[in-house]
Amino acid sequence: MKAHANNQILEEASTWFVELNEGRVTDKVREQFSDWLRASPEHVRAYLQIFALWENAPLLGKGAEDVEALIARARATGNVVRVGNDRQPSSVRSRRFVTPLRSALAASLVLVAIGIIVWLQQRGVYETAIGEQRSLTLADGSTIELNAQSRVRVHFTAAERSIDLLEGQVLFHVTHDSARPFIVHSGAASVRAVGTQFDVDRLSGETIVTVVEGRVAVLPDSLLQPAAANTVDRSAPSNSAPAIALTEPGGTRGLLLTAGEQVTLTGQATSRPTQADVASAIAWTQRRLVFASSPLTQVADEYNRHHKKRIVVRDRQLASFLVSGVFSANDSRALVAFLCAQPNLTVHETETEVEIWGAPPK
Repeated sequence: MKAHANNQILEEASTWFVELNEGRVTDKVREQFSDWLRASPEHVRAYLQIFALWENAPLLGKGAEDVEALIARARATGNVVRVGNDRQPSSVRSRRFVTPLRSALAASLVLVAIGIIVWLQQRGVYETAIGEQRSLTLADGSTIELNAQSRVRVHFTAAERSIDLLEGQVLFHVTHDSARPFIVHSGAASVRAVGTQFDVDRLSGETIVTVVEGRVAVLPDSLLQPAAANTVDRSAPSNSAPAIALTEPGGTRGLLLTAGEQVTLTGQATSRPTQADVASAIAWTQRRLVFASSPLTQVADEYNRHHKKRIVVRDRQLASFLVSGVFSANDSRALVAFLCAQPNLTVHETETEVEIWGAPPK
């Protein structure tokens, strides 16, 4: 989100903070505040930032407990969705705070919170919960789209733009800046780009990199060893496609991927780059789960990003069971119903899990 939008949302959050802590909160105000929270994840985040600044202040009394309850209710009553614009809601625009104390307090809260936002843009952690997706605009103009249950750490300096993918899957739209390389670190690999679009999926034990546009250099841990600069690496392992192996100017060898290519990396090996179904790789941005002969364990992991009632594969022999199909990430029953219909599987549901076993022998 751009700076002016951040400032406006912080102003709204500060206004709500003052309103909710000046005395008895009416049902109408509670409902308006709930609607404002549910309008965008950024509203929730901005209010929590304001609240955190003052949570120990004497100003907060019983109203603070009411606010926490309202936030919980707003999250529970429906999906928080990002609206198409950040214009101030009419319920907020119509308010006029005339007392000097209210105006001064709201203004001071905005100034402090803006400082927090700037710091977070330079060095911050962003995450999504189960079933939540969000898009962020970074300080350099690049955008990152986080899949459900994902977490990244952003660290920008004058020399480098660094992102640590700590968990989950992210689609990166990188703004060109030849003076500051954009580097994503994810488990067994680092991905270096200047101006491009690519997807990085950090799974259990492996990382999948898919290039949507442009080119990226993938630097697997297995190739992080000294080499002469600007040379082709002809000693690369047989599973790593030596025809495109390269050496970065800093002396680090890696693989060059172009648009439409994909590579899978583990701590021990690097797959040959393959032509990817890019639309399927980023289908999650449209809330779709696409599987093409995908192992059941991987299918379960992807499903569990979006639903609290988890699929758990109990039978180890099912690791080689392959699944193909397209499912809505919003529909918790479609994939489960599909698995129930498979003759080689036994599905048992509890209150918290969907357990998958092999079918009993006949």
